[in-house]
Amino acid sequence: MNKWHKTLASLGLSVSLIGSSFAPVFAETDNYSVEKSSIPVSELFKPGSRVKENPYNLAKKKDQISETTLLVKYNKTLSTSEHKKAGATLQRRMSSLKYDVVKINSGKKMEDVMKAYSKLGKVDIVSPSANFVKLGTTDPKIDQQYHMSLLNVDKAQSMAGKNKVRVAVIDTGIDSKHPELKNKLLPSYNAVNPMNQGTPDYHGTHVAGIIASEKGNGVGGYGVNPNVEILPIDVFDRGMGASDYVIADAIMYAIEKKAKVINMSLGSIFPSPLIQDAVAKAIAADVTVVAAAGNEGMNLNSYPAAFEGVISVGSTNKDNMLSTYSTYGPSVDVVAPGENVYAPLYDYEKKSTFYKLSGTSMASPVVAGVASLLLSKNPNLKPKQIEYILEQTGKDLGAKGYDVKYANGLVDPVKALSFDTSKIPSSVYVAKSKSSLLKTAEKVDVSEKLVKEGTIKKAYEEQFIQFPVKKGEYVQTVLEGSADYDYKFTYYLAGKAIKPLQKDVNKTLEGKTEGHLYEVPEDGTLVIGVSDVNGNYNADGKSAYKLSVEKFDRLLEDTNTRENPVAVESFPFVSEGEGDWTFTGHDGDSDFYSFKTEESQIVKVAIGGVPGIDSTLSLKMIEPWPEDMPEDMPEDMPPMEQEMDIVNLKPAGEGEVLTFEAMPGMEYVVEVDNHTPGFFFPMSLFEDGMNREYPSSHVPYSLTIDAKPVSEDEDGFPNGGHLEEEYMEGDMDVEEYISRRNEYKKNHHDSMGGEDDWMEEEKAMLERIREAALEYDPEAGAEGYFQYAGDEDFYKFEVEESAIFEIDLSSSEAVPAMEIMKIMEFEDGFTTLVPVATNITWGFMDIETKDKFSAGLQSGEEYFIRVMHPNYQPSFDKYSFTSKVVVENPEDKYEPNNDIEKTPVKDMPAETVRGNYAMNGDYDAYYVKAKTNGLYGVHYKTIAPTKEMQEKYPDLLKPIDGVIAILEDKNGNRILDPEEYSSARMYDKSWDSGPEQGSFQAKAGKGYFVIADQWLWDFPSPNLNEYELTVKPVNTKDEDAGSAVKNNIPSKPIKLKRTAMKEWESNGHLNAGVAGGDADWYSFSFMAPHSGQITFANDQIDGVISLYDSKGKLVATSDTYALGDAEVLNYNVKAGNYFIKVTDVFGNASLTPYSLKMKIN
Repeated sequence: MNKWHKTLASLGLSVSLIGSSFAPVFAETDNYSVEKSSIPVSELFKPGSRVKENPYNLAKKKDQISETTLLVKYNKTLSTSEHKKAGATLQRRMSSLKYDVVKINSGKKMEDVMKAYSKLGKVDIVSPSANFVKLGTTDPKIDQQYHMSLLNVDKAQSMAGKNKVRVAVIDTGIDSKHPELKNKLLPSYNAVNPMNQGTPDYHGTHVAGIIASEKGNGVGGYGVNPNVEILPIDVFDRGMGASDYVIADAIMYAIEKKAKVINMSLGSIFPSPLIQDAVAKAIAADVTVVAAAGNEGMNLNSYPAAFEGVISVGSTNKDNMLSTYSTYGPSVDVVAPGENVYAPLYDYEKKSTFYKLSGTSMASPVVAGVASLLLSKNPNLKPKQIEYILEQTGKDLGAKGYDVKYANGLVDPVKALSFDTSKIPSSVYVAKSKSSLLKTAEKVDVSEKLVKEGTIKKAYEEQFIQFPVKKGEYVQTVLEGSADYDYKFTYYLAGKAIKPLQKDVNKTLEGKTEGHLYEVPEDGTLVIGVSDVNGNYNADGKSAYKLSVEKFDRLLEDTNTRENPVAVESFPFVSEGEGDWTFTGHDGDSDFYSFKTEESQIVKVAIGGVPGIDSTLSLKMIEPWPEDMPEDMPEDMPPMEQEMDIVNLKPAGEGEVLTFEAMPGMEYVVEVDNHTPGFFFPMSLFEDGMNREYPSSHVPYSLTIDAKPVSEDEDGFPNGGHLEEEYMEGDMDVEEYISRRNEYKKNHHDSMGGEDDWMEEEKAMLERIREAALEYDPEAGAEGYFQYAGDEDFYKFEVEESAIFEIDLSSSEAVPAMEIMKIMEFEDGFTTLVPVATNITWGFMDIETKDKFSAGLQSGEEYFIRVMHPNYQPSFDKYSFTSKVVVENPEDKYEPNNDIEKTPVKDMPAETVRGNYAMNGDYDAYYVKAKTNGLYGVHYKTIAPTKEMQEKYPDLLKPIDGVIAILEDKNGNRILDPEEYSSARMYDKSWDSGPEQGSFQAKAGKGYFVIADQWLWDFPSPNLNEYELTVKPVNTKDEDAGSAVKNNIPSKPIKLKRTAMKEWESNGHLNAGVAGGDADWYSFSFMAPHSGQITFANDQIDGVISLYDSKGKLVATSDTYALGDAEVLNYNVKAGNYFIKVTDVFGNASLTPYSLKMKIN
């Protein structure tokens, strides 16, 4: 049937004027058509038109008709005034076809305008404009791709251009047979093993699918830009990691193959210079590089994302909240949905399928896809211009404007594609030729120290100064910047060469100070440029900086040596006034300070940060030779020097602190230097290479040495005395003193390992802690000192009401390490203290201590607080801490239910319960008493938190990786006895927040423990996320019992029930105990040819749908989607009878009912 006639009949609006009579119009039902002739126009607009039309078709067709645009076919040209009189405005004239496209004027009704045109003799036909859609099959899983609707990707795709963009996915191998990707992939390149193709793997397939999944193929969802071609580059070859040289090779291959976008959902905290150079090559070749910001969940640079010019992408969830795992900081440019993103996946067993994954790895390809949409419309855009557009058009999240959590906001594809590229400022790309630099840079006088202040108010803006220099001069430069901005400065020496000699100085992160002493290699003009590393700015002037420049004709002389140290005569000592307080010399510099104390004192040595310098503090004890030394000992023999401590825990530009207990009359020497490798030394290797040079500085360091008497130990624990006293009294020699001193720098529990009577030692230690621990008042808080190396302070308290506490140590001069512990008893009477909460985290190279942390503590429990110096030094400054309740009674209503070895476990009150893990280290135990013999099933799933919960408790909602345990209560006492552990069945198949399912054979009258627990990859912390647990007998009633299946023809198939227009549904179970696995058969009859979808859903099974004709011949089958993901079968059949078979791919059973739905298009 003619489409025009279908539209006419369905809406009763279109008018066909052929002479003075009306042509026939048609209406279509499911299986037949009806002809109506000679219908006057007046009748077409009456309610309840006589044209019979199926409501389903009518609704569908209405969506395809414009409500504001008409097509007018004329036999004689219409004037503008005639259009206006009819109530419309001419939009376009198609003279060759004699059509005018008109827009209905505001306030006019369509039927009135059409009537007006129908009265004009010049008009043959007037019709609403039709909106056409692609005739592909609907992608059934688009509703699971929340990121597509959240970002309005459909609209963005409609705004894209026709240019096909090539996107290189540098990742694992990609599934070349996946229905979503097989038409999108160029030949793959295996950068690890070039003789082979890329090895298909889950990660690269998922990433590529987010970018490019096929649209309209009836499978899965679709990608951000389905019109791209993917260049697959495998840098893992299904290995655990990828080498930087392989990744660099992959980048160069992508450049060679003319990729316009590179996506790298991979990272490392170490900045490989090889990858950095390869990235720079790509950007220079106008390739836009997008990379995942990292999954460390902290402010940390991850590479290649943090390299200049790379678009670094953080991760958000469906509620636009930053993902808990997402790395943040000034190196991140934008954020995008990366949590629970649904996309294609390669499963080693199932092969091509789909799954939800989380990570900045999933956020990065969303942005890469948007970048490709931009290039499809504007193929000449440069990488910096694309980054600028994405940052300028991002949706603001978090603090107003740019911030270090959400960077420049959530990527907005529609606004990005709407952006006027003519408004991209010139600051986005500035040439750095010698002539342009000298022309742009401000001339300044540095005959005296120059201090220049400025603000970065434009994207990628770089501000320059210039002044003449001579070979051998030194230029000391210091750059201070605003808190949220990561500034760098660059030296450009315009000398003899055509290109200026360039050196970047960028060693610190946001809010930190950069510094460098530059040795001028040749005469010329030195230009210094100041910029933000990531091109960030603030138009209101919040992105301010202060640049200090001072020129010297020579390197300052080093006068402080080991042979000529500075003698500290009194405390406090402060380095000021005349003196050598700088680090100079190409091979590094050490300065020395010697002193004695008249009594036992705590000594604090602190060096302030020097911009650009990684400083170290070392402590040496000078031990005189014994009086009974051999007579032939030379008189000028120097005294023995014992190395006591070395402290280098902070990165360049930050100070160090060393504290120790000094013995009276003992000589000590403190060495400060810029050349002893510390925890951050590996990073500097990447910056300067293996032939490391230690930077000098003419910026004086500040050194303070102070001392005060040793105070009495608050709790007399752990050793109740001082090693220094024992040494001074002659109870040990120097070797034993140093050995025991170092031993106390370890956890005192660790030092007891290997003892034959370790259990008795542990009991004795516990009793000592009970006696020594001070009473803690949560309302008043506590404070104290660490009197000696290895000192620890213990406090004890009881919790009256269960609550989540916030412990605040921020008022401490130096944040101590803290553990909250409780006593636990194990088998054989073993009792010990077990940590349940801590402020200790693993930092970049060492432990870090948080100044605030949360702890969920239960009512009636006795807790101990253990406080210690993170490096087991004594403390010069006082520590202090307070606590407050942030959530009262956060436990689920079934608590307490986790003291299963002492307290009888309570009955599970219903087949389904909801619980949480609000207490640190919590798990939940339920008791199920079987009423009948048979199989019982267990199902566990997590409940997504509400947006309100996310906003109120952002730090108390953690992903749950659930695990279920089933144990038989053999003696019926409801207490888990040691001998009953052997009956444990564990169920843990899913990752992250995936569901868990298991079953067990139960005996009537017997009791069973069902334990809902979680895997913890970090220290336990309170978690307000909820889970749902179901335990009940497995269904044994077979829906198609008595039906015999022969040659795929069931004798008694189940009938589907009609639930809506063109929709049918049924529910059932896949039953346990069926040989080969249960399968249910359904029947359906089609009176005419039809297409549509069959959906089979249950989150506990991996479903398979098969469709057979009346003769048992397989028509179609689908096993595309993974465990828990509804299976979908698209069908296109002739009239006739059909059978639908549903089963699990492995023959597994379902505890809860499945849903089977059939829909006709």
